[in-house]
Amino acid sequence: MSNQYKIIDEKNWKRAMHCKVFRNSVEPAFCVTFELDITHFLEAVRRDKISFTMAMIFAVSKCANEIEEFRCRFVDGQPVLFDRIDTAFTYLDKESELFKVVHVPMEKTMEAYAAAAEKAAEEQTEYFTGPLGNDVFQFSPMPWVTYTHISHTNSGKKDNATPLFDWGKYFEREGRILLPFSVQAHHSFVDGLHVGKLAEKLQHYLNKLGYGTDAALTLQVLEERFTVCKAEDFSQLDLSGEYCFTARTDEEYSVVCESSKVPPNITEREDGWRCLRMMGPLDFTLTGILAKVSAILAAAGIGIFAVSTYNTDYIFTKEENFDRAIRALGEKGYKISIPCRGI
Repeated sequence: MSNQYKIIDEKNWKRAMHCKVFRNSVEPAFCVTFELDITHFLEAVRRDKISFTMAMIFAVSKCANEIEEFRCRFVDGQPVLFDRIDTAFTYLDKESELFKVVHVPMEKTMEAYAAAAEKAAEEQTEYFTGPLGNDVFQFSPMPWVTYTHISHTNSGKKDNATPLFDWGKYFEREGRILLPFSVQAHHSFVDGLHVGKLAEKLQHYLNKLGYGTDAALTLQVLEERFTVCKAEDFSQLDLSGEYCFTARTDEEYSVVCESSKVPPNITEREDGWRCLRMMGPLDFTLTGILAKVSAILAAAGIGIFAVSTYNTDYIFTKEENFDRAIRALGEKGYKISIPCRGI
């Protein structure tokens, strides 16, 4: 155990009672299994010639490190918070068909981690190099079978709060590549809420890594109808709707808004626009995302205009072309999210 930690002040810790209750449970750990969409992540690691296993270990560890509850442990009977958590994973020896446990510190980049992890795994000759420290995430992938639930051995040590991450054999469903993924965590520190946060962070990170491929985003259909208009000024804007985009130049005041919220002081307008929103937020370092969508729609003979915000991009087409736009993007592998309305 080499990473730094601080002892948690239980008197002023909001989770003190929850920790005590679950710490005394017969089985204080719980396990959750869910599916991850790895369609574009898998394309990205294959493109970059990175080990899928090492890339997944890095991705999970990076995201889990960003959630404080996953860095909590018990040390000498006291709850502590580590500043960083490293990795330990099982690695199969193909000749003996026995696994060894390999400990590898985290790196700043996936490429650096994957290289270090593969080197350590190949060079280690012992199956076990000694007891693992508290400051690791444990990984034990099982890529031979697809599963919906998994359970683990119990050491009998109730203060063992090291999270354990697993995944099974990925599979295809409706054109997407899905991975069964499991999280086992100590309930003294981690609740279902935190597993949900990890699932969201991890899926977003996996998607982001795949943005360099031809189809890398989910596009959300907005139900609203939009109007593009030119106004005298912005003094009469109606900002009570969900969407209103403005632009001012030395020549004009432009507004894109819901058709029911058009300001009265407009001088020109064009109705009948529909919108697809790229599910974000998008990282500013990403390139070519909008250009790829535009190229697909141009090839289908569909004209667009786009509006970019801090978080993401919005793509507008005329209503008569909207269904064709959805089909064209779907055929290229983009997921289209259509909101459901209750009855």
